Amino acid sequence: MSLIKLSHISKTFKLDTVDVNAVVDVSLAVERGEFVAIMGHSGSGKSTLMNIVGLLDRPTSGEYRLDGNVVSTSMSDGAQAKLRSGFIGFVFQNFNLLPNMTTLGNVALPAMYAKGTPTTPDPSSGRRGGANDRAKKLLEQVGLSHRLKSRPNQLSGGERQRVAIARALMNEPKVLLADEPTGNLDTKSGQEIMTILEGLNKAGMTILLVTHNDELAERTHRTVRMKDGRIIV
Repeated sequence: MSLIKLSHISKTFKLDTVDVNAVVDVSLAVERGEFVAIMGHSGSGKSTLMNIVGLLDRPTSGEYRLDGNVVSTSMSDGAQAKLRSGFIGFVFQNFNLLPNMTTLGNVALPAMYAKGTPTTPDPSSGRRGGANDRAKKLLEQVGLSHRLKSRPNQLSGGERQRVAIARALMNEPKVLLADEPTGNLDTKSGQEIMTILEGLNKAGMTILLVTHNDELAERTHRTVRMKDGRIIV
């Protein structure tokens, strides 16, 4: 049974009076432990497809199964958020770290949301022992154990993306979705991020990587190419 299975998925947006077909009749299966690159020019539909897989958007039609469970289009936002929190970790091009929190606080934050207790104060400030312990281990895993108290503006781009990866792993997801994770980084930092992703995959993590970089795509198990909302390869 595939971990991710999309069957005839389509997504249409209404732009003024015009229908825009962002994803068109896409069927795709991703097995446990796979590392899959999704490529395509801007407007090809790859980010929309990633958002559907990540439960950030809903398809207009088609069926989506995640770990064998049908993800219904009528599922409430709360139910989708709970499923997303337990199954999926996200790494974005722009890092999306909270500037007022320390590195440790940013990494620990998903555990607070998973418990239904999102907080404004930095979770690293106290009384979050279990979450903090795991966050420290994850930061050590990505080579940032010396940066626990740093804030995002004190970190390089590569360091911020490593924090984002640690945060994505906080709730022990089954799938990691990385949308252009090296897009804002220099070549050396991008290669370091890719090496971390490869290590996670070798340890069993299923990863979907959106990238424009052919060299990075070649380091994955297979490449899915999109054009005009459709899978062409």
